[in-house]
Amino acid sequence: MYCPRRFTTFLAICISLLVFSSLSAAQTRIPVTLSLSVSPITPVYQQNAAFTVIATSNQGTPTGSVYLSDAYAGQITTPVTLSSGSAVINISTLTQGPHWLQAVYSGTGNFGGGATPSQEFWITGGPTEVNVTASSATTTPGTGVILNVDVSGQGGPGMGGSVIFYDGYDGALLWVQ
Repeated sequence: MYCPRRFTTFLAICISLLVFSSLSAAQTRIPVTLSLSVSPITPVYQQNAAFTVIATSNQGTPTGSVYLSDAYAGQITTPVTLSSGSAVINISTLTQGPHWLQAVYSGTGNFGGGATPSQEFWITGGPTEVNVTASSATTTPGTGVILNVDVSGQGGPGMGGSVIFYDGYDGALLWVQ
């Protein structure tokens, strides 16, 4: 089939414009900046921590949803819908210790997706209660006393540590068996 040279050139220009137009549309998503914070500042094991995600843009308020992702466990929450560019994600199931978390925004409409940099959040062990009982309420110098220590609390998996006794008089370490 014969095509005049002008038609071939016109067709090539139209195809190029269509390809360029579709590539430009895919690349012109509006950038979104995300921030992530937590309350309380030091979350406690098995207690609620409120992670606040704020999505901003210089071209309107982002819509859609965000979720939390752990560097080691992946997505750890279900997506939460942004309201006026922010969302609060409540979570109480993080284990004690460090977690590298980031907020992930999937993008919607003209807004491009993105994520915050991973941030380290520490989940503390919570309150600890120490009860000490003595084998005798009174003693005389030179006789021994057995001290029993009961440590309990919300330490979570792997709670452990040492109990050390010091003399309240001169701060000397007492003998521990």
